[in-house]
Amino acid sequence: MVALSQHRDSQDDTKPYLALQRNAERTYVAQAGLLGEGLPNHRTLYEALPGPRELAAGADNIELRLVATTAKGDKVVEVLTFHRGSYVIDAAFDITNAGAAPLAPYAYFQLTRDMKQPVVPSWGAPSAFVGPAVYTEQDKYKKIEFTEVDKLAADPSRKLPYPKSADNGWVAMVEHYFVAAWVPSDEQKWPREFYAKKLDNGLYAAGVIVPVGTIAPGATGEVRVPLYVGPQDQESLARTAKGLDLVVDYGIFTVLAAPLFWLLKWLHGILGNWGWAIVVMTIMIKSAFYPLNHASARSMAKMKVIAPKMKALQEQYKNDKQQLQVKMMEMYKTEKINPLGGCLPILVQIPVFIALRFHCAVLGAAVRGRAPPCAVDLLDQGPVGAGSLLRAAGHLCSHRVPASQVVANADHRPGAGESNADHADRVFGAVPVLPVGPRAVLAHQQFVADLPAMAHEPRDRRRGHGRRGQAALTGNGVHSNGPAMSRPVSFPAGDTL
Repeated sequence: MVALSQHRDSQDDTKPYLALQRNAERTYVAQAGLLGEGLPNHRTLYEALPGPRELAAGADNIELRLVATTAKGDKVVEVLTFHRGSYVIDAAFDITNAGAAPLAPYAYFQLTRDMKQPVVPSWGAPSAFVGPAVYTEQDKYKKIEFTEVDKLAADPSRKLPYPKSADNGWVAMVEHYFVAAWVPSDEQKWPREFYAKKLDNGLYAAGVIVPVGTIAPGATGEVRVPLYVGPQDQESLARTAKGLDLVVDYGIFTVLAAPLFWLLKWLHGILGNWGWAIVVMTIMIKSAFYPLNHASARSMAKMKVIAPKMKALQEQYKNDKQQLQVKMMEMYKTEKINPLGGCLPILVQIPVFIALRFHCAVLGAAVRGRAPPCAVDLLDQGPVGAGSLLRAAGHLCSHRVPASQVVANADHRPGAGESNADHADRVFGAVPVLPVGPRAVLAHQQFVADLPAMAHEPRDRRRGHGRRGQAALTGNGVHSNGPAMSRPVSFPAGDTL
């Protein structure tokens, strides 16, 4: 079991998030073992060697050493090294050859899990990929759907949806907000073999096999592979292994969401608060789109003004659709109106704000459980919360007077020699159009993280926050981009843990 103390369980904020666990409800574990006659595997019962079990003050790491002895007398020591302030656990095997012949074992490192999602995304959030993933420099990032693994189990002759072998790369299990990955070193360019397979009891495994090398009689060989278990924090992932930050999925809006994420982190570095960073970023985005919003509102106001003329034309030419279209285009030209001017500026903005929604999901993965209180929660701590005042101001400021209501007021008919379009410009020019609605901004930033404060709010106050999260071997296909490995050994018999 691996618990992340800086991240909270989505159902119980008093408990840490369990990144790896095995119990009656969930199975999600990291496993490692050796391939070779009589060598220990992940089912072998190891003996724990004496040593510290807690990281001492001032120490940077702690080692847990486990030992197993084979029937031939070969000694295998598994060493797990935990580092302070790191999501990386180093897993190593020290193998001492007690025989008279050279030993050439292989080591496998795999992740086994069920299909359950521990975190249910909030309503409107982009769907999160859950399943295995493989990365190599040649084929880049490959996600493997569980359904693809099912098909491979039914037909091993199918082409693999991932590279089978390479001299670089890593294998991972991805879920909403978090990821676990075995990341062999690329410095030595070990030949490695990737696999994904279906096990019994609804479980799936994905892993990598690496050679230990030839161990002479009486000598000791070592193989070491780091394991990352933690949040989808791009900076941490990028430091751990090349391409590991690709597990952060922006969807089809990567080209827009990635710069937004960079901008938000830059603002957070200046402001020191995720809530205010989102407020400022939203103001910046809305301000950038202000000319488009203003043009759209003006166009819609002009269309409101000529609505009586439009209705008259429709009555006059109701039996001649072609002539109606001609007359309408003539009227648009005379009044200098673009019939698409009201919707096109809005359509241009839609991809940006969808990307912003993806970006907020990514931010949730990066800061989930360790974000400071949002700006509004900080402001609401007084007797008369300033956040409440800002929400009220946002409600008033974001309210716009409909153009039809403005035109209906006194002294709003076209003057002598004034066209309907010029009249609409004059009328609409007095209607305030704010570059940002504070109410929307302050509500939007609530999606940043799963804040404990939300859990204690009355139900009617939480309606605007969005739905809270409810819990977050090889086939025969030929697809090789790296050196193949000749393995005269196989996995332990059976497909159970």
